[in-house]
Amino acid sequence: MKIIHWNISKKSHPVTGAKRYEDELFNNIRKLREDVEIERIQRADNRYIGSTFISWFLRYRCKNADIVHATFQTIAPALSFKKRTCTKKNSRFIITVHDLVPVLYPSAIRDISTKIQWIFTPKALKKVDRIISISEFTKKEVVRIAGVDENKIDVVYQGIDHLKYYPMDKEKCKERFGLNAEEKHILVVSSNVEHKRTDLAKKIFDHIRSIREDVKMIKAGYGEMLKGEGIISVGDEARGGDKNE
Repeated sequence: MKIIHWNISKKSHPVTGAKRYEDELFNNIRKLREDVEIERIQRADNRYIGSTFISWFLRYRCKNADIVHATFQTIAPALSFKKRTCTKKNSRFIITVHDLVPVLYPSAIRDISTKIQWIFTPKALKKVDRIISISEFTKKEVVRIAGVDENKIDVVYQGIDHLKYYPMDKEKCKERFGLNAEEKHILVVSSNVEHKRTDLAKKIFDHIRSIREDVKMIKAGYGEMLKGEGIISVGDEARGGDKNE
């Protein structure tokens, strides 16, 4: 059996959630199934030639694979374009959908290439053979927004490296990060993009803070730093570039 992955990431990209998913999926399939021939296609590092829109036509190829797995939702239009030209008639086309946020929040779309992608993506999802959704919520959104038959969608949650991520003793955790053990802390892990609603989280926290001054909010996750009384921002500054451009 031959499997080919069409990735949204570029080799030069920093590690985002999507890139880690693609890297881990590719590397672990090779470990689990030695009898499977697997290959991946990533976008070109060039900003323009490597755009997702241009990659639909110039980058992604079936290469006589039995299974073509597009690992990000905005690659879906490429599947519908290439399906007619693949030499192997019984090839199966699968796509992983992480979310459909730009459909609901158009302000999240920053450039013309991304706008083009989201014009074609919802309709293209109907043409694939199978969809992998990363959550039950995303599955419901694909059904509701794109009109895909729910029987075509399988929910496969993203994995966790338990050697790196595991429950930690609360007091030791606070000591490690220099937090006052006597204070209460609310953790918010999010970027500051519109649909994450950090503005609402801050509004709720300000109300709590007006009642209890011993409560502080820890804001983690890349994105703009969140400022305010009692807020501890530990996330990175916003990363440059758009992974889908």
